[in-house]
Amino acid sequence: MIVFLLWRVFALEDEIGDLRRLVQQHAEANKAAPSVAAQAVPFLPPDTAAAGDDDVQALKELTERNAERLAELEGTVTQIANLLNGMLDEADQKKVAANRRSWSAGQACGPPDTMQGGDLPTAWAPAKQGGKSGSQEWLQLEYGEPMSIGQVIVRETYNPGAISKVSVLLDDGGEVTVWQGTEPTASAPVERPFSAPPGLVGHTVKVYLDTSRVPGWNEIDAVGVVTPDGQRHWAIDASASSSYGDSQMTTYDTLQGEAFQSQPIQLLKRR
Repeated sequence: MIVFLLWRVFALEDEIGDLRRLVQQHAEANKAAPSVAAQAVPFLPPDTAAAGDDDVQALKELTERNAERLAELEGTVTQIANLLNGMLDEADQKKVAANRRSWSAGQACGPPDTMQGGDLPTAWAPAKQGGKSGSQEWLQLEYGEPMSIGQVIVRETYNPGAISKVSVLLDDGGEVTVWQGTEPTASAPVERPFSAPPGLVGHTVKVYLDTSRVPGWNEIDAVGVVTPDGQRHWAIDASASSSYGDSQMTTYDTLQGEAFQSQPIQLLKRR
């Protein structure tokens, strides 16, 4: 469909170009015509000076039709261009949605959209559950332009309590710790506010988790940065040490004396 529309646009633009050249030729001829009658009629060719009234009228009508056709073609091109832009925007939106797989780091972007506590795919989850076999994990958020940071707010929506440190990464490679310690007990969902030291400016926040502290899936829905004037900003991009969303398609490899084989298998998160 997109290929056809692009072909149609190119074809119309060729026709528009021809009409524009014709109109321009008529305009230049009209300027050069010595006849008063010819000068009163727009876009007439050079031989119009000696033409009779019928010929002048016919050429005038032809020019008007050309102008109308030109306006019609330009309107059609505009409509097709708008349609193409809409289709491309929709394709981009689908691509973004695909990149935000269930329980992936991308789910921590934007404002909160997990309105209740629970194991829900609209939040980020590490690849493995917490508890005795838990691990050190991190979630990194990007906010675009640098800004003054007054607070970092982390919204936990399932098995909260695994956060061990919150920091801001600096452009020079440094890292400023906003908070480090053990979270108090709370029920999900909960928004944890962590106050930043005065004068801290940055655009990258990193949340560290020790998932061995809390059994189950430790999930984060959103991370906000609050500027000193009280405005909340939400992440526009995110990455993580691991994500359950990235492990939904797992490859099992067989290397037992034969040729390497891979078979993707769709996994279900529910235990």
